[in-house]
Amino acid sequence: MAIIRVGEDKDFITIMGAYTSAVNGDTLFIDEGTYKESLIFTDKVVNLIGITDYPHEGKVVIQPFGITKSVLNIKYSDSEPTISMYIEGIKFKSIVHTTSTNFIKLLQDAEDTSKLDVIFNKCILDASYGLSGEGVVIYKEQSLGYPVNSISFLNCNILYSSEDVLVNSYFTNIPVKSIEKCILSYPPPFDIFNVSGNVCEGGIITSYDVTDPDFAFDSIIKEPYSGGQFAIIAHNGWIGYQFPSPKIPALFRLYQDAFTGYSQGFEIKASNTGEFAGEEIMLFYNYGSTLVVQSEYIISNSNAYSYIRIYNVGHSIYTVNWRIEEIEIMEPSGVDYILTSNPTDIWYGSEFSTYITSIPPTHCFSGTVTVNDSPVERDIRLFRRDNDEYLDSVTSSGDGEYYIESHFGGYHNVICTDASSAPYYNDLLVSKALPKVLPINYIPQEHNYTETKSVVLDIVDNWGSTSYISIRSIEFYLEGVLIPIVSEFTALATTNYSTNYEVSYAFNTSLIKIGSWLLNSWISKKNVFTNQRLVCMFDDKMKISSIIINNGHSSGAATNSGARNTKIYTCPSIISDTTYGASLNGTKVFDGELPQHVESDVVDNFVINIT
Repeated sequence: MAIIRVGEDKDFITIMGAYTSAVNGDTLFIDEGTYKESLIFTDKVVNLIGITDYPHEGKVVIQPFGITKSVLNIKYSDSEPTISMYIEGIKFKSIVHTTSTNFIKLLQDAEDTSKLDVIFNKCILDASYGLSGEGVVIYKEQSLGYPVNSISFLNCNILYSSEDVLVNSYFTNIPVKSIEKCILSYPPPFDIFNVSGNVCEGGIITSYDVTDPDFAFDSIIKEPYSGGQFAIIAHNGWIGYQFPSPKIPALFRLYQDAFTGYSQGFEIKASNTGEFAGEEIMLFYNYGSTLVVQSEYIISNSNAYSYIRIYNVGHSIYTVNWRIEEIEIMEPSGVDYILTSNPTDIWYGSEFSTYITSIPPTHCFSGTVTVNDSPVERDIRLFRRDNDEYLDSVTSSGDGEYYIESHFGGYHNVICTDASSAPYYNDLLVSKALPKVLPINYIPQEHNYTETKSVVLDIVDNWGSTSYISIRSIEFYLEGVLIPIVSEFTALATTNYSTNYEVSYAFNTSLIKIGSWLLNSWISKKNVFTNQRLVCMFDDKMKISSIIINNGHSSGAATNSGARNTKIYTCPSIISDTTYGASLNGTKVFDGELPQHVESDVVDNFVINIT
């Protein structure tokens, strides 16, 4: 398993470029900076490590191009035996837009299962920049199977807006999920992230004007309209509960079914005194429901109140009763998180999270010690990398597993003691003991790429006797990886055939390159088949190492309309003059013939490498 460096002067300047050259189990060390990429990991597993003294600060940022792109896509079904993906010190950041999207996608074919374990440690999942309306922070495909065997979030900040959700409903199929020592914008769905079960039996039920209040806490969850036993709350009545011990963190799952179609308002309130005389807090309310049937409400008791009440505050004229099918008070088990609307504004309270005083720099290391692929007990010692200062030690279990923490914020050495040379130690590094020692004799890599604000094509003529010029697609690559461009650019041309063949279609990477050229290609104005200029201006400067052109065609026909003698320039500034041959401040990267597209409905790439 190799270490691959990513950065301006490293082996690769893009993460996806490094991924294409990696093999299963390799580790990508990523320098500080912003990487405008959408990561698509579909055929192999690599570890991602942000190389920074303080990984929790998010100095290694991954932010995708394109409004439809997720920041991280993982698909891996071929994992025998179990394999792990470890991600540390990375800030994943969404882009601003108004359409619904998914932030991290776990992809799979129907019913596929996986033995992949994914661990996020000291990462920032910042989805607050644009998962608008119906966004999902962690989205799992398919209702069956699972693309990962387990997914863990340790020491992470997970930030998203109130309109979005942390996970979708299919996420529950993943066998093992955990959130530990994290900061979240909103409560996680505890019924997915470990719940201990119904703890109603030990408390005290209270009520006013309620028939059979015990039925609301009998732990029998009924299907809609299935009949059975209900607690009935009269208009202006309420049903309450006192926890068996003060301040149990809890969730309330309320199943309710109204008798009629009139407005069915209700309120859920909480108190620490049980008086409900003005000191209580509103946890949830619904005043406008009509004909509410079999609804479910999960409300986090964020301040761990000792008393709750559900009030019937329905229609002021029609005194409608309520049937309460089930109220479950759920206690989170093994879930440790801090709720915050801002990383500097923690309001959830230290009584819930034991980690709130330990948010500053820390590292968590875990792994398995093996000798000839067999687990063994060994001493694991932790040292500072800069001065070899001893920090801590732990002994792996009989299964070879270990876990150790450090509050030192810099780089570490994780050392496995060699039993034959004790009490000395050597550099026998074991799986998942990250970050690892960097190569001492590392030589920076030279890269051939240009950084440009505009790309200009001056086209002299076409390949035949047609009365126009066409180009199907013009794509930009960095280290062999396509730069997805959907809306982050402005395209101009000397002429366009019509709105169905505008120049923007040639640069939009979401469009197809086979089939009809309608709404998928640029064509010049009719009877204009010489001296055309195309310009693509990026919103931000773009690093480009190659350009790939598919020349003009429609379903394999009309290939003689394709561009022929052409000059291509990269420019450090905005170029808006579409006059053919007009002066520009740029570098010529191509001067010659673009090959005519083959007379077949296929992708026919012509590659221009920038040297």
